Amino acid sequence: MASSKGSKSKASSGGSAQQSNPGSAVSNAAAQKQQIIQNAKNQIYLHYNQMMTAISGVENTASAVSHHAGIADQSMNTVQTVWKGDNAQAYGRKAQNFGADIRNTANKIAGEAASLRARADAIRQADLDALSKI
Repeated sequence: MASSKGSKSKASSGGSAQQSNPGSAVSNAAAQKQQIIQNAKNQIYLHYNQMMTAISGVENTASAVSHHAGIADQSMNTVQTVWKGDNAQAYGRKAQNFGADIRNTANKIAGEAASLRARADAIRQADLDALSKI
């Protein structure tokens, strides 16, 4: 019997300790909420930085394509100055068109990179705005 009285007093004292400090539970919940929000923000910034790294790769590709278009133009100019055959002008025009196509492709790639960058910024901001409303 003595043991059942001891367990009752322990149970009742444990319950009263939790009830005596309800502010502690509220502050723990608030701290947990802040931690969850901070973790979510960290994930948002991590993914944003990963997107920006990928977009930088796309921009570098556009730059490289544009650079190679310039090299192709220089090469064709050299060929045109040296080649004096009957078909030289026709091939020169084809080469100019090809160079223009390469430059257009580079511009389209750069435009897509800019569009991706704007979308990534918008997604990051929307995610942060959503978190601020929690």
